[in-house]
Amino acid sequence: MSVLREDEGPVTIVRIDRPDAMNSFDQATVEDLADTLSTAMREPGTEAIVLAGGGDVFCTGADLTTFAAAVQTGQASDVVREVSSTMNEAIMAIVDGDKPVVGRIDGPAAGGGLGLALACDLRIASPQASFTPAFLGVGISPDGGATWWLPRMIGEARARRLILQNETVTAEDADEWGLVSEVVDEDEIAEHTLDVARELAEGPSQAIADAKRHLGAGDELRAHLEAETETTAASADTEDFAEGVEAFLAGREPAFDGGD
Repeated sequence: MSVLREDEGPVTIVRIDRPDAMNSFDQATVEDLADTLSTAMREPGTEAIVLAGGGDVFCTGADLTTFAAAVQTGQASDVVREVSSTMNEAIMAIVDGDKPVVGRIDGPAAGGGLGLALACDLRIASPQASFTPAFLGVGISPDGGATWWLPRMIGEARARRLILQNETVTAEDADEWGLVSEVVDEDEIAEHTLDVARELAEGPSQAIADAKRHLGAGDELRAHLEAETETTAASADTEDFAEGVEAFLAGREPAFDGGD
């Protein structure tokens, strides 16, 4: 199983567990994640959820090794669309669900992993956490809600700089910008995040659900995610994406066409 579930009383811990692949997700992983989150949201014994990554990484988005073969066979857009659409369901399970979700970000959150982190109701980070869009770095347009959440959380100017220049935000800057709820020492983050989730689990469940609904985006966010998926899938058919995947797997800088 690439997604693990552990119940701590009224708190369910959902963990993406592919540390050897930096907790990146293939289709099977993202299907498991969406199903696990949706199931936990429906169960009366769960009152709050902690979303985390295995090892010292939160999630680095889609596993580009799964796209390499699809690029060669001309099926990249279909594979990207399938993975992105399923990730949208995982994100909407968090956003539409009644139970509060606390993200434990104790390492890199990149690409689709960034969108997953931003969808959480609260984000508790360790000093080792970092936040990177990563999409343009491999020649593909953003998905996972990055273009929705970032302008609303950190302002349009910072969001544009972060996405277009593919910059990485440190935990310190994320705290200053309001991208995370708080930063907690690495040796304390697991227990502290669980304590926060327990506190939420013991709160007024209906009032919390109503607050989430009013704070959320509902159908407007879903439409935005679907639009992102279509442009992401289209950009997966470009030579830039083929070069980006090849360069990433080879550990070198990509040489994009620059509009030529």
